[in-house]
Amino acid sequence: MVSLNQKLYNNINLHLLKTKFYKKIVSYIMRQGKKNKAESLISQSLILIQLLCPKFPAIFVLKKAISNILPFFEYRQKILKARRKVKLETLIPVYNKNRRLFLAVNFILKNIKLKKNQNFFEKFPKEIILIFYKKGDIYKKYKNLLKSMEKKYPQNTFRW
Repeated sequence: MVSLNQKLYNNINLHLLKTKFYKKIVSYIMRQGKKNKAESLISQSLILIQLLCPKFPAIFVLKKAISNILPFFEYRQKILKARRKVKLETLIPVYNKNRRLFLAVNFILKNIKLKKNQNFFEKFPKEIILIFYKKGDIYKKYKNLLKSMEKKYPQNTFRW
């Protein structure tokens, strides 16, 4: 007899293995070349997302959550003079979709690592659902980051 989780796992895996988005997320989460572990973490978290948020498909929730925090700009440090070690922080627009996706996933992962009371399997789906509904700590940090960018660089026009 097949359980509900097994059915969800099979449906999600068959649908996801074909998408480029899934492969990108797996490659960003992967540590030290352990791709199978990253795939199992994502598929298990997608099952949890599906169980916690049954109104929408899990893949849609994940894509929408990441698109809610896709950055248009990033901070980069330039070293002006190597001997004096003068650093200049600049705000650079990001045009590449893959780079924007990397920055968004990296932002989520960094903030998940700060919460040490739960493991990744428990934190990731909950945070994705909160970002999907535009709530939670990570979304608030993202909005505060945007406000600080606007204050620091008022000459730049933001597209959102």
